[in-house]
Amino acid sequence: MPQGELSRHLLHWKNFKLEPLSWNRRLSIALDVARGQCDLLVLVLEQCIPSLGDE
Repeated sequence: MPQGELSRHLLHWKNFKLEPLSWNRRLSIALDVARGQCDLLVLVLEQCIPSLGDE
């Protein structure tokens, strides 16, 4: 994040005198992380089980 670590914005925003993230922003971050994990899983499966894509 351009303004520091994500944990500062999610967990410690009061300590750093930051504005809390909106629920829309939190949801957007969660969805981006989930998409990234899905992409990594697909890549690993393709590398480990090459025949998976042939079916």
